[in-house]
Amino acid sequence: MLEARMNVNSSVAHRSCRMAFRYPVLALALCKIAFFPGGAFAQNQASKFELISIREITGGVRNMGGFKSSGNRAEYQGFAVPALIAEAWKVRPDQIALAPDVAPNTVYPMMDAGRSARIYDIVALAPEGSAPTREEFRLMLQSLLVTRFKLKTHTEKREMSVYVLGANGTPRIKPSSGEGSCSVSATRTPEGQKIVATHCPMQTLVSDLFVDRPIHDETGLTGFYDFEITAALPFQSNDPQAVTPFSAVKDLGLKLEAKRLPVDTIVIDHVEAPEQN
Repeated sequence: MLEARMNVNSSVAHRSCRMAFRYPVLALALCKIAFFPGGAFAQNQASKFELISIREITGGVRNMGGFKSSGNRAEYQGFAVPALIAEAWKVRPDQIALAPDVAPNTVYPMMDAGRSARIYDIVALAPEGSAPTREEFRLMLQSLLVTRFKLKTHTEKREMSVYVLGANGTPRIKPSSGEGSCSVSATRTPEGQKIVATHCPMQTLVSDLFVDRPIHDETGLTGFYDFEITAALPFQSNDPQAVTPFSAVKDLGLKLEAKRLPVDTIVIDHVEAPEQN
């Protein structure tokens, strides 16, 4: 049975995050804080799914971490709680941690005699007639985690290894002359994933580079830009044709440098197994 849910308008949250991108360096942190569970936007402004079905996988995982959507329908296939949080708040898995009194076996997948535990398939419907973007589905997933998984978190700075994205001389990235929302297309090539971005903030570039640690933006580029970049996906790392992210950003007059910095981390304070339906 699918469970009915109400819908709350999320325009205030969207406007606040969009405004944050006009300020330097802190844009990512501001937007994450605005949407972290327990915050005002997460509880009061985020849109909600109208219908939700949650089932724990018990017969073996066939698709791990698969997302697809069509119209008002979103499917999350083979998601553990940390993966759901990473998807909902668009953070890396290494930016999620447990509070000291939260046992790992209540959060992370456990395998026992061929049985998958704490891994879920979720089918959810937005209001009829709507066709949410993935970002809008993320807002709804945030509300789902709070209401169905009883998720409670806080955020704190934790020092970790990061890559700092900075200027390598004069950045060769074109300020956008267009209007409207950020538009991104992605295609796979032998050299890597080709990203074509129109009227997008630097956070778009940060989010679409696949590296082994978080990226901290120190470019000082605070507007909206049009750019193209091709960089290797994780499975292409050993392909001689692939262009590493470190080489790819140089074409934009940028560079990635390894450092240790305090990074916003979502700390899970409480979570429960959801009622299945």
